[in-house]
Parts: sequence; structure tokens; C-alpha cells
Amino acid sequence: MSLIAFAVGYLVGSIPFPYLIGALRGVDLRRQGTGNVGTENVARLVGTPWAVASFFLDAGKALAVVVPTVDAAEPVRVAAALGVIVGHDWPIWLRFVGGRGELVTLVAGALLAPRATVVVLALLALGLLWRPREGAGRTRLAEAWFVGASVYPLLAWTLDGETAALYAFGAGALTMIRRLQGSPLLGRRGDWRSRLLHDRD
Repeated sequence: MSLIAFAVGYLVGSIPFPYLIGALRGVDLRRQGTGNVGTENVARLVGTPWAVASFFLDAGKALAVVVPTVDAAEPVRVAAALGVIVGHDWPIWLRFVGGRGELVTLVAGALLAPRATVVVLALLALGLLWRPREGAGRTRLAEAWFVGASVYPLLAWTLDGETAALYAFGAGALTMIRRLQGSPLLGRRGDWRSRLLHDRD
């Protein structure tokens, strides 16, 4: 049953809404801007209204998969949620190069590890508000995500229980692996530390 849940999660998660929105507007997100098939790149290249649509469509993928499993066994719920993240990050339709997966991770986490997810969201808020002296307009959001993903399993274990910790560990690891992958279609301009700690290619 867990394998079926994972497969369904993967198929739903692999629907590349940001890419489709970009294509609708004549933009290939993989080859422009940051090269990331995600909401931030939609905002950069297509515009805020389209980015809002991308945000809710991607969030909807996680909800559509995890909410129906509310009465299922915990391993099934975790498998479904992780499937969505894997599908989003490595969609079969885009040669296995998708988005970063942070949004779907947080939406699924709100259902599986709610208390820990609130703490991670608070860390992200700090990163969004903390702007370094150099580089006007930049934030520390990428660094905040690295810290949040690193402590997510421990927070989930402490605040939400063992099953939540299993989800948080898997989800955090997947987002870090995807970040290390960078944007292969643009070429890897940065080293592994730049990609892992700062999410920069």
C-alpha cells in the first residue's frame, strides 16, 4: 500500500505547474532566470499574478495527495507525501529536473508534522527579513532553509512524534539533494557549498 501511495504521490507531484505556466507565456523556466522550475522563477520571468497561481497549484498537489490519506496508516501517509516531493523535484516529464521542493515539503509537513513545520516557517520568516549589508535586495532565505531543513527531523521528533520525524528526515534530505543538483541545464557555475548553503549555481 505504501508503494502505491508513493507512486500516486509521484505522479501528482510531477505535474510541472510552474513550467506549464511559463510555457503558456512563452518562457522556458529551465533556460532563463535562475533555471529553477519553481514559483520564484515564475515571479521573476512571468509576473506576480502568475507566480501566485503557481504557488497555489503546487501547494494543491501536496494537499491533493496527503489529505485523502488522513485515515490511512502512518507509513502510507509518509510515503504519499515523500512521493509528491520526489515527483516535484524530479518529474519524468522534464527529464527529471524540477523545482526545489520547499513549498510542497512545507504543505505536506503542515499535515504530518505541524508543530515542527511552524518552527521552520518562523526560521524562514527570519531569513526573509534578514537582509545583509552587501547586496541590496537579497535575503538570507536560502540559508534559513538550510538551517530549517537540518533541524526539521529533530524538531519533528520532539514536537510531533516518530512518524513526523521520519517524514521530516526524508523531506529535508530530498530538498538538500535537489539543491546540490543545481540547475544542470544551465551548467553548474557554483561549487557544492554555494548550491547547498546558498542555493546558487
